[in-house]
Amino acid sequence: AVIAMPEAAPWSILVMNGLTVLLIGMGLLFLIRRCGNEPKTPEQRYYLYTILMPLAMNVFVILGYWGFLISTGLCLIAVAVLKDDRFVWRRIVAPVLILLGFWAHPVPVMLTALIPMAGYARAIFEVRRSKRDTAKMLTAAFAADMLPWCLAGVLIARFIPNLFAHAG
Repeated sequence: AVIAMPEAAPWSILVMNGLTVLLIGMGLLFLIRRCGNEPKTPEQRYYLYTILMPLAMNVFVILGYWGFLISTGLCLIAVAVLKDDRFVWRRIVAPVLILLGFWAHPVPVMLTALIPMAGYARAIFEVRRSKRDTAKMLTAAFAADMLPWCLAGVLIARFIPNLFAHAG
């Protein structure tokens, strides 16, 4: 949020609002496409964009919580990147996006960590129900997918004592 400063011109606020709406919208659309639900017809695209627009243009943009929204967009893109099978995307781009998201705001980083955790819990439940012996493979995949959030978690843990020191 370097562009928009309290003494800045009104155009800088418009630029930041536009950038955050674009990033959030892109993150949501990228996540939906990676999950295999890409719209096929123009009507489906219209409905999808109609649903995504209120999520992208929300009260946080109007109030100027750009760090939170930038972090949310980056984390959603990182979650979508984890669905890619290419090594560079999964192991290099996702951690970089998560760390950039942490730099913007730590709360969306912590919240988006729940998405891979929920997927792992569902997969473990299905493995136990089907009596297959793939729990070790799932655990290894979960650990690799959670690595970006673990790195950010270490930074958050280092930041907490400073937060309490300034609060009291």
